[in-house]
Amino acid sequence: MVRSDILSETLNNPVRFEEIAVSHLRAVGWQRQGYIPLGIIVNDPANTKGIGYDQWLDAKVFFEVQAKILSDTLTVGSDYMPVLPLNHLGDILIPTMFGAEIHVPDEMAASLQDQGPTPLAVMENIQAVDNLTVPDMQAGMMPDFAEIVKLWRQWAPEWIDIVTPFPMGAFSLATALRRSEFLLDLADDKERCQKLLSMCAEIQVEVELYLRELVGPYKNYNLSNFGVCTKGRRMGDDSIILLSPGMISEFAIGHIETVAKQLGPTTLHFCTLADRRSNHVFAPLAESEHIPMVSSQFAFEFYQDNLESLRGQLAIESFYGQAYKYVCDKFGSFGNWAYDFVPRFKNESGLILYFEVPSIEKGKALWDVWQQAHQI
Repeated sequence: MVRSDILSETLNNPVRFEEIAVSHLRAVGWQRQGYIPLGIIVNDPANTKGIGYDQWLDAKVFFEVQAKILSDTLTVGSDYMPVLPLNHLGDILIPTMFGAEIHVPDEMAASLQDQGPTPLAVMENIQAVDNLTVPDMQAGMMPDFAEIVKLWRQWAPEWIDIVTPFPMGAFSLATALRRSEFLLDLADDKERCQKLLSMCAEIQVEVELYLRELVGPYKNYNLSNFGVCTKGRRMGDDSIILLSPGMISEFAIGHIETVAKQLGPTTLHFCTLADRRSNHVFAPLAESEHIPMVSSQFAFEFYQDNLESLRGQLAIESFYGQAYKYVCDKFGSFGNWAYDFVPRFKNESGLILYFEVPSIEKGKALWDVWQQAHQI
């Protein structure tokens, strides 16, 4: 039996959740509110102690992991919506539907950003797209995933949203199916590349709509895998950082828009590091009305340096991954950074931040700092 005592009804605060949802939507819409929303996710490493990927399809094990994370996170009381995300399933679902085998890590990382097993390439050459068809909803690991989604929805209280596995953007999906050779194919056979990208966008929509039927009706907004409220779907498209701005416009934007037109405006994620910012990606994304927000670890610094060009065009979700450690190292503490950053930008908009801490006590202390920074 799954533990029913982890998610106490005392954590259900619909008034507070509505307040958070409004603050997120106002930020995405560039409406000033005198405040920068911040989610503090409590991910105690003890939650995953002794758990390995030999259990990664065990619905009960990972439900209880995510339930404990959510319980601790809501106890802190930050700007985080009540979600149970299936993050441990990673982004392998659609590749397996095309026939991909998977590589399963030996150990489970105690991180909410852990994205599960890695899909292996399916296509030996781009000509293989000629015989490729869009899979049906019983292909690959979909039956396994669907069963887990249904069990989580059954076990979770109604006030908590189940968030389906984190989807890849069409370009990253195509790259996963073909691997890095796809970048060469873009020059050698554009027509087949566009055909593969179109198929990837099509299957993304079909899979998302199928899984949404299993998690139940959505509200008038969507919740991301990281507790952020938007009008559409958060989607990862890391591989676009390998493209020039012109190639992003040619090979990625149209397919992102195909998905967004059916699932709602896209929050597009791509990874950034302290020493690799990929700033060339922002401009072509900002040109699309279907991409209102970019999500990237260090994009908060791009925001502070390029606010005028972003304003009203492209909101930013940021500060996860190594960003917290980065500002602590650079400024001496989170507080020193917050006391500098918040007064300068709290009366702007277009910014949502979140990050992880290992304990409730740490989360509460940093949440207090965040509130104090808004009083300066």
